[in-house]
Amino acid sequence: MQPLLFRGGQAHCFPLVFQEFRTLHGRSVKDGGGIDVDFVAPASQLGELEASLMEKGLFFYFANDYAAKLHSPLPNNFEVTNTIYKDFVKFVDESDFEYRSRVDLGLESLEKYLKEEGYSDGGHMDQLRDTISAEMKLDFVRHGTEIRRRLEHAIRSRTQAESVRLVAEAKTDAQVLKVRHRLSKKKNCLHLRNASHENDRISFTIFV
Repeated sequence: MQPLLFRGGQAHCFPLVFQEFRTLHGRSVKDGGGIDVDFVAPASQLGELEASLMEKGLFFYFANDYAAKLHSPLPNNFEVTNTIYKDFVKFVDESDFEYRSRVDLGLESLEKYLKEEGYSDGGHMDQLRDTISAEMKLDFVRHGTEIRRRLEHAIRSRTQAESVRLVAEAKTDAQVLKVRHRLSKKKNCLHLRNASHENDRISFTIFV
């Protein structure tokens, strides 16, 4: 937005002049813009199954049940074991959860089109539907890593202080691992002082 200067009842625009500064280590700091990032570590994409489970609140509800059954504080080295993951899958199966992927919705559109045009599927639609249903059940295996991470986050959020949770999750977070890998190549000694996590974006305060 350009500033306005009023003279004689008329508004006149004049261009903004930005300066560029340098830190002690030669980093460029733009007036009004701060320091540009060295690199971007994008967050992982949310899968359809993971998004559906979150929308129905199943991570949250399972974490509540899990926390209620704990007899001691959650250990800092906690991880979602195969047993816990199987319990979660069973928990989902016993709920009213209905997972509808884009493939499933596409199948419904195809079936509707065939009926409108008067085509006969010869029973192939039922076979295709059974095949897709079987494949969708395997999504808990295909996307197991992402779902386990989300489940661990839900359990830690329910049972641990945020500071403890952030430190624990930083050890396996894909974005954090990318940052640590890049920092390990720096010649200067970089120290991570604190971290915060909000809306799938992780912020760090780093001192050189």
